[in-house]
Amino acid sequence: MKSLTLFASICLCLCISSCATKVTTIKNDGTVQLKQEEGYLLIAIKSNINLNEILINGEKYIKLTAEDLRLGSSYILVNLPAGDYTIDEIKLNRYIHIDDFEDDIWDFSVQKNTISYVGHLDFQTRLFSNYSQIKLINKSSIALEYLEEEFPEMLTNYSVQYQGPGQDRFFDVIGVSGNLEGN
Repeated sequence: MKSLTLFASICLCLCISSCATKVTTIKNDGTVQLKQEEGYLLIAIKSNINLNEILINGEKYIKLTAEDLRLGSSYILVNLPAGDYTIDEIKLNRYIHIDDFEDDIWDFSVQKNTISYVGHLDFQTRLFSNYSQIKLINKSSIALEYLEEEFPEMLTNYSVQYQGPGQDRFFDVIGVSGNLEGN
């Protein structure tokens, strides 16, 4: 009976992860135009190991793949339907995954016609250990520097808002949220 339950669980996990839509980060400024009910998701990933996938559930069930989740630091900018999302699972490889994301700190929103910065996902693990430390940290000023360097055209056309856990009015204070005319 145990093996049947295990088999059913494995099948369910495979089915769920196969239903997720693979998204790839936008590489060039101005290359992806938003549809009417879409916004941009901006998340930074910092890890001391290569990650295989991050599954995010919400208006659209998506997966960020190893292509964008390399060792070190990287930013991911994708267009998504506006709405609420949750980080569901992080897969380190084919067999090891973390799916204990029950706290609301893993929830975020993507706002319509906006660049929604949700934080820096910091994933650190110790070699030869089962211990991993995962945090979603707000580094709005660093995210803004990234956007200024890599996506200046997008910054002139879309406002930026922090949509991760907690509240932060940094983008309001410096004037990159709301109407950007004249910047």
